[in-house]
Amino acid sequence: MKDHLTTRGVDFIGINIVDDDDALDELNQLGAMALPVVSVGNKFAIGLNMQQVFELIGLDEDPPELMAAGHLVERIEQIVVAAVRYGGQLPVSHHDQTIPGRDRTYLGLTNHIVRHVEKFLGFALGAHVAPGGTDPVVLRGHERRVDPPSRLPARADLAFAELRAWFAEASAGELDRIVETSFGKQTLHSLLASCAFSVAQHTRQLMAVLDMLEIDPDGPLTDGHYEGLPMPTGVWE
Repeated sequence: MKDHLTTRGVDFIGINIVDDDDALDELNQLGAMALPVVSVGNKFAIGLNMQQVFELIGLDEDPPELMAAGHLVERIEQIVVAAVRYGGQLPVSHHDQTIPGRDRTYLGLTNHIVRHVEKFLGFALGAHVAPGGTDPVVLRGHERRVDPPSRLPARADLAFAELRAWFAEASAGELDRIVETSFGKQTLHSLLASCAFSVAQHTRQLMAVLDMLEIDPDGPLTDGHYEGLPMPTGVWE
């Protein structure tokens, strides 16, 4: 997001909520439920929806095109499979340790990555329940469901099966369908792109956690996995 604004000559103040507790409070008061956020006064847009960002800051140009939905589906599965694998590498003694700047545990982070796919499916399938289950998809705050690493592969596989089945039948009109979310109206294509970015960024964080524990990630992600996604420079941004 910073690169998009800088290259277009937009003056802005970058704030990292990890380093600024007051900024986190301001973000909560603003009502923004996802990151990154671009705000002007008391109005804001989620940085993953470039159309809304451009409209907010008054840029008279078309936003960058979204990655093709088929590529997004493939990328999401590749990244989440890796994240689940990394979750299995976490020592049990560190499951409840929290990541830098957030009230989220290492095990919670791994669950959170899988949950992003389940949240998307809740919107795509028109029911806010996790695929194959009755647990409600939590659209605000932290998830209540935290499974151990041994249960996450099956849970992820089920989500992937649902995601592939949805995409196999999705028309262009379905991808352009607008749904209401906790951060405004979004097309399903935009939400899918947001899902891909989110799982990629959180999996970067999970790899950083393993690095802090002096554990080499089993099959680390490469730049190719991030290509085409608006990845920030910092891992904890």
